[in-house]
Amino acid sequence: MTTSLHDDLLSMYTTYLDERGYQALKIAETATKTPDLEVTGHGNVYLNEFKSPDLRLDPVMGMYKFATTNSKLWGSIHTA
Repeated sequence: MTTSLHDDLLSMYTTYLDERGYQALKIAETATKTPDLEVTGHGNVYLNEFKSPDLRLDPVMGMYKFATTNSKLWGSIHTA
């Protein structure tokens, strides 16, 4: 079974947190929107929504750009 880029990046992120004394636990998805992870460590608990950017080819620029919520909003504003 192959993994997605998102899954690979999430795995690297959880390793990064583990190396710094935090533990990330995946929260089971339900019918309602839920964060991806519960991160605990150093006496604190955080809810974490993990977003990994997709690289998208910009045909005008001839470059790959990150497609994130922020860049999508700027693109909409620019073309409005």
